[in-house]
Amino acid sequence: MNPQTLSLYKQLFGDSYLYFLTKIIPGITGLLSVIVFMRWVGPDGYGQFTLLLSFVMATGALSSGWLNQALLRYFSQDENKVEFPRIIFQGTLISILTGFFILLAGYYFFLDLNIFGFIVIYLFLVSIILFRLKSSLLQAGLKPKKVTQISVIQSILGLVIPVIFLIGFNHFLSIIAGISIAYLLTGYQKNQFQPNDSIAITTDRRNLILLKYFSFGIPLSFRIFLGLLIPFLDRWFIMFFLDKSVTGFYAGYSEIIMRVFSIILFPITLAIHPRATHLWNHGKERESLDLVKKGIGIQTG
Repeated sequence: MNPQTLSLYKQLFGDSYLYFLTKIIPGITGLLSVIVFMRWVGPDGYGQFTLLLSFVMATGALSSGWLNQALLRYFSQDENKVEFPRIIFQGTLISILTGFFILLAGYYFFLDLNIFGFIVIYLFLVSIILFRLKSSLLQAGLKPKKVTQISVIQSILGLVIPVIFLIGFNHFLSIIAGISIAYLLTGYQKNQFQPNDSIAITTDRRNLILLKYFSFGIPLSFRIFLGLLIPFLDRWFIMFFLDKSVTGFYAGYSEIIMRVFSIILFPITLAIHPRATHLWNHGKERESLDLVKKGIGIQTG
């Protein structure tokens, strides 16, 4: 093994360890949140909470997943282009507006919510979009330490703030509102998406890059959406045919299993993805494929 390949593998293991921290600490707080929220709002309230949570997560994947996936693929090619901040800004607006219309359809057809509840879950959606975008930019920029920091802070705030809200108002919407604030505090960054209007950029040139992002990201976004739609559908059918408490118990057990699964497998995937695309973008296809094969070998033991 040549020194360059050995160095790359060392970086992979180092990044995997950092991404492991992004999963182990949120995993622990996630397990605690299942216990705390279930006891606080009861199985009925927890069932309603997880139903809305799964729907918003699926909506976020469909509305903004294309941008996140495209950034992971093309960041190393486009980060230094003058159009890049404006493309991020425009893509974020498109994602937020698309998510609004999807939530609005859910509100009118199958979500049991009043107007206040709709506002809360829309705030939740916006906060998730901003957080995922920031995470994708950091991950694509090969900054696993920053990803670890914001993930750990968000997971802790995502438990503490909802508990504070629940003390004042014991309702499942308090949990969603608290998690929204946690995502906003860690996902927002001043001037990160602000375009520079002093630089003249042709609309055609910007649209070509956006079209490239759409073409690459939308199929992946739809695939991720389908995967996240399944948890929503099973919770919705359980609630429809049985009751809210059964949904709550089922969701609690499912959450525990998924947390354990994410701790074991996801860190390697998160470490490989940006480095493999970075190598591919710079004409190192063989090194990129070798890195992917190495990651698969680690995951399969």
